Amino acid sequence: MKDLYLACSDDRTVRVWNVANLVSDVEDDSSITIQGDRENLDKVQTGFGNTIDSTNLLPSHGQCIAKEWGHSSRIWGVRSLFGTTINDLKGFSTNLISYGEDAQSQLWKFSVKSAMIAGSKIGENINKLEHIGTFRAHSGKNIWSMAVDYDKSDSTNNLATGGADGQISISQVHQSIPSRTKTIDCELALSNILESLPTSASDFSTLSNLSCIDTDSFHGYFALQDGGYLIVTRGGRLITGSCPALSSASAEPDFKETGFDLRDLGSPIVKSNYCRLSNSLFAVCEDQKLYHLQMGSPCIRTMGISNFHAARIFLCALPNESFSAKVEEHNLTQRYGGASPMTKEAGNLVLITYFKTNIVDLYVSVDRSSTHKTPKISISLDPTFVLTSAVFTPFGCKLVLGSRAGTLAYYRIHGLSSRNSAENLSLSLVDFDKFHKDSINKIIDLSLFEAKGCILTVSEDGTYAIHRHGQSGEWSEGFEKYRPLEKSNNAPMAPRTASGRLLHSSSPKCLSAIKNAYFDKTSGSLMLVGFCTNDFIVWNETLQVEHMRHHMRGGIKGSFAFHETGIGSLREKTLVYTQNSKHRVVISKGESQKVLQQANFGRDLKALAVRPISPRGDLGATALSPGSIMFACGSEECNIHLVEYLDEVIRNVRTVKKHDAGIQHLKWSNDGRFLFSCGGQGELKIWEYHPVPVLEHGLVLVAELNVKTGGHPADVRIMAFDIKREMDPHIADSWFVITLVTSTSLIEVWNYTPINNTLARLFQTTYTSCALTQVTTIKLDSIRLILVAATDGHITAYRAPSKESRESTTIDFHQPLASLRVHQSAIKALEIHPLDQHRYLIFTAGDDNALHACILSIVPQSECRVAIQDLECNSNAHAAAINGLAIIHAFSPSEGRVVGFLATTGNDGLVKIWRWGYPANEIQSKERKTFLTCCGQLNSDVADATAMDHVTFNERVFIFVSGVGMEILSVQQQDLM
Repeated sequence: MKDLYLACSDDRTVRVWNVANLVSDVEDDSSITIQGDRENLDKVQTGFGNTIDSTNLLPSHGQCIAKEWGHSSRIWGVRSLFGTTINDLKGFSTNLISYGEDAQSQLWKFSVKSAMIAGSKIGENINKLEHIGTFRAHSGKNIWSMAVDYDKSDSTNNLATGGADGQISISQVHQSIPSRTKTIDCELALSNILESLPTSASDFSTLSNLSCIDTDSFHGYFALQDGGYLIVTRGGRLITGSCPALSSASAEPDFKETGFDLRDLGSPIVKSNYCRLSNSLFAVCEDQKLYHLQMGSPCIRTMGISNFHAARIFLCALPNESFSAKVEEHNLTQRYGGASPMTKEAGNLVLITYFKTNIVDLYVSVDRSSTHKTPKISISLDPTFVLTSAVFTPFGCKLVLGSRAGTLAYYRIHGLSSRNSAENLSLSLVDFDKFHKDSINKIIDLSLFEAKGCILTVSEDGTYAIHRHGQSGEWSEGFEKYRPLEKSNNAPMAPRTASGRLLHSSSPKCLSAIKNAYFDKTSGSLMLVGFCTNDFIVWNETLQVEHMRHHMRGGIKGSFAFHETGIGSLREKTLVYTQNSKHRVVISKGESQKVLQQANFGRDLKALAVRPISPRGDLGATALSPGSIMFACGSEECNIHLVEYLDEVIRNVRTVKKHDAGIQHLKWSNDGRFLFSCGGQGELKIWEYHPVPVLEHGLVLVAELNVKTGGHPADVRIMAFDIKREMDPHIADSWFVITLVTSTSLIEVWNYTPINNTLARLFQTTYTSCALTQVTTIKLDSIRLILVAATDGHITAYRAPSKESRESTTIDFHQPLASLRVHQSAIKALEIHPLDQHRYLIFTAGDDNALHACILSIVPQSECRVAIQDLECNSNAHAAAINGLAIIHAFSPSEGRVVGFLATTGNDGLVKIWRWGYPANEIQSKERKTFLTCCGQLNSDVADATAMDHVTFNERVFIFVSGVGMEILSVQQQDLM
C-alpha cells in the first residue's frame, strides 16, 4: 500500500489518510467545474467544511481511514518508522511515532486488512490504529523536533528528540518496543512453567499435599544473589528462574524446582518474604504459623504462632561481628546493589503485622541449628502507625520503622548480644519524626557508605529523603510537641532535635511513586525504582538520567522483583511480575535512553544566586570539588536547581520542587548555609544546604511562609526580598531579618530564627497601588532603612521602627523618608554600594532601557533625615529593557576616589560592562565628568535575560546570566582596575 498521509493536530488525535490517486481522480472528474467546488471538496474530505452532497465528488480512497487519541496535550508531529512495514496477502501494517506538547513520544501500529488493499469498500473493522508504547525522555513541556534514522544491521530505528528543556536524547525502537537495546518480553501461565519442569514434578494436580487447595497461583517474586529469581506459589511451591542471555536463541527463562519447598505443610501461604543476604525464606500460612526455610536445607523450622491473621512480613538483616568491624574501619567498597560484607551466618529480624490490631511481633532469627525457642518481642504501636517498612542500623543498635502516614519511629534494641535468650531482649522507643506525606516504602541504612547514623527513605508520594539520627537515644526536651502521630494534611517541618534531622529531600521529575531504591555497584549511583501512571521506571538520581522504562498495561498489582546483573554496559536488567494471572518476564540491556546533550533548567529561568565563597577559597562553609562554583537557579516550572560549574562544564547536581508557582527571586545567606526563595501565591521558603552521603549535595526545606492580604494568596506574588543576619552577643544567638515586597504594593519585615526554626512577622506597610519590584536594606547602628523600587519608576526610602525584639508584633512603618523618580516605567534591577558610613551609591535599570545612578545620604539624627540625589542617567544604555544588574568590582585607587565596574543585561541579547567613578569632591560639583562609561559589550546566547549574578574566584570575575537558557562569562580581575 502506498500514499498514506499522516496527520496530527491540536485535537490530540493522530490520523491516517489514504490519498492514493487522489489528485488524478479529481482532475478527471468532469463534474468539478469551478474552483469553489474544489475548495468544498477539500473541506468535506478533512471534515471541516460545509455539509454538501459529496456522493459523486469523493473517491472512496480519499478519506481519513484511521484515528486515535494518545497524547494528553497538543501533538506537534508524527513520523513513520522505517523497517516496520509489512505488505503481504494477509494485509498491510506499519509503525508510527508521534511527539507533542506533553513531552512524550507515543508509538503506534497501523494495520489494514487485505480487503482494503484490494480497494474494497471501507468498513469500520477494515483498518486499525493501535497504541503500543509510550516513552518520555524530556521534562517539562514540548518536544519540538524529532529525527529518525534506520539501522539495517539490527532492524532498529534511532530516534533523536529535542525538547524545550534543552536536552537532546537518543532512543531506539527495536521490534516495536521503545528501548535502546534488544529486549526479551515473555508471558507465561503457571501451567506452562510447570510443564517445563521435570516430569516427576510437573503434574501438580496429583499431589496429595495440595488437596486443600483448589488451584495454585503466583504468590511472590524475589531476586536471588546469582542473578536469577525465586517464584513462590500460594501452594508452597518454590521455583527458580534463570534469565536467558539477550544474545541467546531462547526467549524464555529456564525454570527448575529448588528441591525443597513448603508444600508438605498442607496449608496455603498467606504472606512471605525473602532475605538475599542470609538466603532465607520466611512465610506465614493459613494455620497462622511462621515458618523459616534456609535455602539449600531440607529443614523447615517453625518460629512461632499467632492468634491473628498476618498482614505483612518485614525482614531486617542483622550484621555479624566482621561486618561491624569493617564499618568501624571505613574499609567498605561494596554497594547495596552487589555483594554485601554480611556473611550467610548473619541473622534477621522478622516483623509480622496483623489485621485489626496494632500489635507487631518481632522475632530474632540467628542460630538456625539451635533448639532454643526463637526470641520474640511484641510491640504495641500507636493505632495511627501502620507499619510499611523497617531496617536495622548498628549505629546505636536501632530498629527504624516507617508508616503509611510517612512517620519514622526509632526503637533501641537492648540485649541483642544474647540473641538466643528471649528474656534479655527488650525495645524502647527513642524518637519519632515525620518527613513524608504518604507511605514509606523502603528504608536503607547508609552505614555502608561511611555515613554513621544516616538512613535513606523512599515514599509513595514520589519523594525520597536522607535523614540523620542521633546515638543518645533519649527524647530531646520539649520534643513531644513535634510527634506527628495525629492526622494532618500538611507534613510539619523537620524538628531540630538532638536525635533526628532531615538532610535532603527531593522528588524526581519522572516518578509519581517510589517503591524501592538501591545503589549501583559499578558507579555507586543512587537508583530509584518506581512508577509513573502505568510505566515502570528505574531512575538514576545521581546522574539525573532514566535507566529503564517498561510500559505495563493496566499498571501492576501484587508482587514484583527487579534486579541487575553484569558490569557496566553489559548489565542486564530483569523485571518479573504478574499480569492477568500470568508470569511476565522483561529483560533488557543498556540505558533506556542516551542523553546526547544534558537538559538545561526547563522554561524561563527567573532567578539566579551564586553561593558565597569564603576567604579560604571554598564555597561557603563546606568545600566542593577543587575549583568549582555552586549556584542556584529557579524557573517558571517551580523547580530549584543546584548547579555546579567546574572546568567550563555546567552540571545540575540536584533538583528540588516545593513551590506551587513560578520562582521569582533567590538569595543565599552570607555563609552559604541557607537558601531563600520566593515566588507566586505569596510563597517564601527557606532551605538548608547539607553535604550528604552518597549524593554529596543536599537541600532541605526548613521553613516557609505565605503572605496573605484581603484577597486570596494566589493574588500575591513576592517580587523580591532582602536578608540581613544579626547577632545577639549576650546569648550567642543569630537570626535573619527578611524584608520582602509584593505585587500588591505590600512591604513586610519578618524574622527567622534558625535555632528553633521559627518565623515571625515584625512590621508591615503599603507603598501605593503600584507593584513593588525590588528591595534592599541598609543597617546603620540602630537605624534600619528599607529602599524599594516600583513599577512607577520611583525609588523610595523607609525607616523601619526601632524595635529590636523579635516577637511577632505588627507595627506600621513611618511615612517615606525620601523618594525620587529615576525611570519612566518599571524598575527591574537595583544594586547599592557604600561610599562611606553615611553615603551609598544606588544603581537602577528598568523597562525604559535606561541605566541610572544616584546617591543616598543619611543624617543619623533622632528623626533620621535621608536625601536621594540624582547623579547620571544613560537613557539608551541598551536597545531593550534591562533586567539584570550586578556590581562586579569596586576599589579606591586613591584617597577620596571610588571606582568600580558593573554589568548589565537585557532583552537586546547583550551583556555590557560599565565603568563608574570620579573624585568624591566632584559629586557635589555641577560641572562633573561622566559618571558611567561603557567599556565593553558581548553578544549573549541567552534570550530574554531575566537575572544576573557574579562571583570572584581565583582572580577572575565570573558573570552568570540566566533567562531562556544560561551563560557564564569571565573577566580577569586585573582588567577591572
